Amino acid sequence: MLWNGWGTDYDGQIYHSDYAMRKYYAYLNEMKRSGLDQTIVGYYLGARTVLEDIVKDPVVRLTYDETYKFIKDQYQIKELSNETFPPPTGDTWDNPTILDAKEGDVYSTPKAISKTQWYKFPIKAREDWVITLTPLEGSSVGMETRLWRPTQTPHSGFSYGKYTQIQSMVISNPTTSDTYGMIRVFVEGDAAAKYKITLTKPVEDGTSMINSIELANGGSLNGAVSTPGQDVWYRISGKKAYTLSLVPEGNADFDFELYYDTNSGSAQAGSYTPAGEAETIHYSNPYDESFVYYLKVKAKTSGNFTINNQ
Repeated sequence: MLWNGWGTDYDGQIYHSDYAMRKYYAYLNEMKRSGLDQTIVGYYLGARTVLEDIVKDPVVRLTYDETYKFIKDQYQIKELSNETFPPPTGDTWDNPTILDAKEGDVYSTPKAISKTQWYKFPIKAREDWVITLTPLEGSSVGMETRLWRPTQTPHSGFSYGKYTQIQSMVISNPTTSDTYGMIRVFVEGDAAAKYKITLTKPVEDGTSMINSIELANGGSLNGAVSTPGQDVWYRISGKKAYTLSLVPEGNADFDFELYYDTNSGSAQAGSYTPAGEAETIHYSNPYDESFVYYLKVKAKTSGNFTINNQ
């Protein structure tokens, strides 16, 4: 076999995980035994991480030096202990990082991360939480939510399109049993990122998607708008198909829209009948029954209305 060359890369987690560090040196050992250090070699360790930490973090310095020795054919095969290191938490659905279900900042990345991370926290029956993802440094990040089951479930919600900004979304447990909420945070682009996760309880005043008012399945709510152009937000969850209606009082006029992403700004369905006529949306949910949808009532005139989730 003719070896023309090889390359490898890794993220900053290697510097702070015994599991990842041992795995890296195991790779170098086997590549040394195979003679791959005799081929055309090159490496890239992430300029920002190395430049910032190489003079102050001995682990980063050692990793840099050992990789340099491998490139220069000076690397010595290391004796690795037989100790079993657990894989780092957060890398998979089955091994997530556990968070507390409490209001406030519940997690901040200790170092920049360049790959998907999973987080898990308890969520009670009929309970809602607002999850806020705040980018702190580096690349852009997005998030998705699911309810936990033994095997990975379909989406309960997602936040796409505003990766460099603070993003918030509601996760809902519409079932009658306590379970766990799952958060997947993924990095957009080539660079690693730092971020924090915050949990809060919804403020249901209808002024925004995140402050949307829960509209129960099979339920109805009355609303009133005093200023044309005002929006009132509701949210629904727990079904695979929805029939939603808005009935105006008298000759009042409202537009009625359904959204499934708190940050993209694109409506998935809408109804725009003339003044005084009812609005109706029929929508099939392609995701998990726990998926949270948002309803916007946009007032074209002042007036009262009734909104129904049948």
